[in-house]
Amino acid sequence: MQHVKRIEIVVDSPEIPELLQVLRAHGIRGYTLFTHLRGGGDRGERFNDEPGGGNGNSCLLTAAEPSAVPALVEAIQPILRRRGGMCLISDAQWVLH
Repeated sequence: MQHVKRIEIVVDSPEIPELLQVLRAHGIRGYTLFTHLRGGGDRGERFNDEPGGGNGNSCLLTAAEPSAVPALVEAIQPILRRRGGMCLISDAQWVLH
C-alpha cells in the first residue's frame, strides 16, 4: 500500500473542466466524477433539477502524493472562492495493483 492524500472536491458542475485543468497541471491524471448531486452549504441548497436548467453540483474524487497537496490546494482555492464548493483532504492508503 502507498500513503496518499484523498481529495474530494464539490463544485458547481460548470467548474469541472477548469478543475480538471488544474489537476492535470499538478500531475494528477486519475479521478472519479460524481454528477447530478444535491446538497446544502453556506450558499444555500443546490438541486440538479432546478427550474430553468440549474446545473447542480459535481464531486471529483482523486488521490495525490502528500507533498503535492499544498500547491494543489492553492490552485483550487480561486475556483472555490468564485463559485463556492468544498474541498476535503484526508489520509488514505492506496492499494497498489
